[in-house]
Parts: sequence; structure tokens; C-alpha cells
Amino acid sequence: MHSTHHSNPARRQIVLAGLLTAAVGLALGAVTLGGIWRLPAIAVAAGVALFFFLPRPALLFAIYCASIPFEAILMLQGWEGVTLARYLGIGSGALLVAQMLRSGRVNTPPPAVFAWAALFAWGAASVFWAVNPEQTAQNLWLHVRFFVFYAVAVMYLFSQKEVDWVKRAIMLSGVLAGILVLYLYSNQVTYLGTVRASVVLGERAADPNHTAASLLLPFSLFLSAALSVRRPKLSSHILPLVILFLAVVVTGSRGGLLGLAVAVISLLIMHFGQHWRQKVKVIAFTVVSAITVWFLWPRLPVELTQRFVLAEIVAGGGAGRLDIWKTGIAAWWANPVLGYGFGSFGTVHTLWAGYFKVAHNIYLQLLVELGPLGAVLLLTALVLGLKSRATTPLERGGTAGLLALVVASLFLGTLDFDYFWLALMMVEIARRVQASQPAH
Repeated sequence: MHSTHHSNPARRQIVLAGLLTAAVGLALGAVTLGGIWRLPAIAVAAGVALFFFLPRPALLFAIYCASIPFEAILMLQGWEGVTLARYLGIGSGALLVAQMLRSGRVNTPPPAVFAWAALFAWGAASVFWAVNPEQTAQNLWLHVRFFVFYAVAVMYLFSQKEVDWVKRAIMLSGVLAGILVLYLYSNQVTYLGTVRASVVLGERAADPNHTAASLLLPFSLFLSAALSVRRPKLSSHILPLVILFLAVVVTGSRGGLLGLAVAVISLLIMHFGQHWRQKVKVIAFTVVSAITVWFLWPRLPVELTQRFVLAEIVAGGGAGRLDIWKTGIAAWWANPVLGYGFGSFGTVHTLWAGYFKVAHNIYLQLLVELGPLGAVLLLTALVLGLKSRATTPLERGGTAGLLALVVASLFLGTLDFDYFWLALMMVEIARRVQASQPAH
């Protein structure tokens, strides 16, 4: 009887592991298979995944988080623009809702949810005066999908164990993406044959700027963890930080490197503490980091490091961003109250300059598209999202990662990417799981 008592859980774990392996294998098969096999593979994978993940939706959510750095290369074969991450997000969101209804694991919505809801409601109203109502409606649907998923995730009552799954998935996938970027770069596999590295698989390649941005949250979580222990370990703290730093650098993303600097500075401030030993550790970490950068920087290719020289940035107009921003400001000044409709910046730029360009700045983008009210609602949502006591390593890491993306969004269009919304989710999830812990 004693052996039977222990064999049943072990047997159940083996069965569950087999089902998970089958679901993952079939999902990856759906990515690569074409023709008549794609839909059956997706259907079987969905059925197996439903059986496995229905009692544990947070695990599927963790897998979704792990897929984000690789989103651009994990696309369903033959379905243009349809990524595996999208379906993992839809599936995990649906299962989170099912678990909330089934078990009552529901949080009240945080204030940031209402600010985002107001922003998208204003965006929906802009359909009535948009320069291209059909385009506005399409862009609105994309962003509302992100918002609904965000609202579901922050209202679900995660346990500490589930949050640990999510955190580890984000950190592990970040390191794996960083290793892949560095490996490809060392083998001269770059983005469209340029000097810039990225996540590349055959003809599929992620924009280096967004590859760098997707690594900011994992970097912040690792750095917060390193600053929270008495003696950071080489394998689990220092080495991942070096990998992620170098991966961001070789992407050549100036916005990404600026975000990395913001994450480092904010975490050093948050971890400085009152005890003298903590102050000494932070100072020592700062000195060692500065020496490491000083040692590594001259050993990087000159054509790459030149991208980060201020004189080169100014001479190149920030890769054309200054001209885009001038056009955007001129267009807003001609219609300063209501804007031109949600998701219409590219169309507006075409009308004013004769060619299509995205804003490369979410704040200017919303100002042009939705007027001052849209920009104010965006800033309000971000401030409410960042408003955290940041008392735990996870809260601090999540807050620093989000702050890094908020700053990087001065130079990148981040609103329609999963990594941006994941950072928003993680700050709130970390805050709420800490608040649910019993007081000591």
C-alpha cells in the first residue's frame, strides 16, 4: 500500500508531462506544417492543451511569456502575420477567465485598467472623425485585444508558485533569446545583412529594436535578483546579465540601450537601502559594471559602437526620426483637438510628407491620433501602472523593466507588441501577489 500511495502521483506526473510534450510538439508542428496537416495539428494540440492546462492556466500563461522574444520567427506556416504567441495568449487568457469563473480567483481591477479603458473608448470614438475609419477600426481591434488580455491577467489571483513559473519563464526565455542573438551575430547572421543582430530564422527576422526591447524586462528581473541576494552567483545572476547586455548592444538599438541604462539606474536606486552593507554592495556592483563595460566596449566592432555616438546620432537625424517627429508635430498643430483617428499616424505622415512612416514615439503618436486627451490618458495609464511600493525583488524588477520600456517608447512604437503589455502585467501581478501574502 505504501508503494502504491507514492506511485500514483508519480504516474500522474509522467502522464501530464507526456501530454505537455505532445501539445508542445503538435503546436510546433502547426507552425511548420502546411497544407491539410496544419488544421488537424492545431486542433489536436488545442484539445491536448485544454485537457492539460484547464486546471493550471498560469502554466500556459508562462509558456506564452516565454514565447514573446521569439514571436517574429514563430509564425504559423502559410498564415501571414499569425504568430504562435498570439494563440498562446488567446488560449491562456481564455483559461484564466474559465478558472476565475470556476474558482472565484478574481481581483478587483486596478486603477490603470480604467485609464486604459478610457483611452481605448476615446480611440473608438475617433472612428467618427478619422481620416481612414476602416484603418482606425482595424488598429483599434488589435490594441483592444491586448488590453482585454492585460485586464484578465491583472484581475486573476495568481498564487506565489504561479508567479514564480511566470517569472522563471520570462527570465529563461530572455537568456535563450540573448544566446541566440549572440550566436547568430558571431556567425555573421544579422538583420537583413546589416551590422545589427536580431532573432533570425531563415527569412524570418525580428526588428532589432524590438528584439532589444523584449530583453529589457528579463534583464531587469535578473538584475533585481542579483541585487537582492548577499552574494550574486556567476551562473544564475552575473552571466545572464552579461549575455543580455551584450545581446542588446549587438542589436544596435539606441532606444534599447537607453532603456537598459534606465533599468540599471532605477534598480540601483531602489536597492540602495538604508543598511550600510546594502549601500556598499550597490556601490561595488556599480563599479564592477562600469569596469566590465569599459573592458568590453572597445572590443566590439567599430561600425556597431558608432551607432551609439551622440554626434553620429545627431548627424543622422536619429535614423530619420527627427524628420518624422517634425512632420507629426506640424500635422498635430493643424488639428490640435481631436486628432486624426486611432492608428492613423502612418496615413497622416503619408498625407503630409508623401511617404509612410510610423511615429517611433508612442506619446507623439497618440497626440497626433487622439489629440491632447489621448496623450494625457496614455500618460495617466503608464503612471498608474508604475505606481508601486516596489518592496520585493520581483516588484522592483518589474517596475524597472516597465520604466525602461516607458523611456524606450520615446524612440520606439511599443503599444502593439506583446512585450510592452507583459511588462504592464508583471508589475501589477507582482504587486498583487505580494499584497495577498499574510503579514509578518
